[in-house]
Amino acid sequence: MKKIISLILACTAATCAFVSCGDKDSSGSESSSSPIVGKWNMVGGDKLEEFHMKYGDDVSAVAEFKGNGKMTEAIHLNSTELWYIKDDETFILSGREFEITGSDGDELEISYMGQKVAAFTDHEGEGIYGRYTAPDEMGFDELGEVYVTFHDDATSELDATVEGTYTFDEKAGELDVSISSEDEEDKGPAKVEFDGDKMTVTNSKGIVTVFERMD
Repeated sequence: MKKIISLILACTAATCAFVSCGDKDSSGSESSSSPIVGKWNMVGGDKLEEFHMKYGDDVSAVAEFKGNGKMTEAIHLNSTELWYIKDDETFILSGREFEITGSDGDELEISYMGQKVAAFTDHEGEGIYGRYTAPDEMGFDELGEVYVTFHDDATSELDATVEGTYTFDEKAGELDVSISSEDEEDKGPAKVEFDGDKMTVTNSKGIVTVFERMD
């Protein structure tokens, strides 16, 4: 189970990987004219390369910095490596076979050796396939909104939204972000440089991430 949670934490905490994290109070407000306010798509750098190596090309991360000091991050990736539906009776979780023991149209329940493991809820789709809310039993309740879509070709996709707060010192070019993840690997402020519609973020460990403005 820890492997499952750590895998999801790694991909939903993309912001934490390239800016500072922790329990600091980073709430505040930013002028709508601040160069960081807006939506930014991750388009290059060390972190994106790492994501592609782990999850393939079907991965994206979009960060939105709002004028009120709040931010959100939307993550999308191919989650087939983690889980997928093999057939009407079999669910694959981290390479292991589980039984599909319940499917009432709104919920998909999986079990192992007769014991319930988790239930995917809020189903949207036909049959057992479609989109579900990811189960809290696997630690997703602390990450914000996490959804998984199961396809009938034994593949799956994951979408997550993480919320947080930030402060940006435009004069110093420093960015501090606090998000809901418990990952505290990097606590130093990140350095930010702008070049037209591109934003390059370098965290305190020298990890570089490149963003492109979307709006």
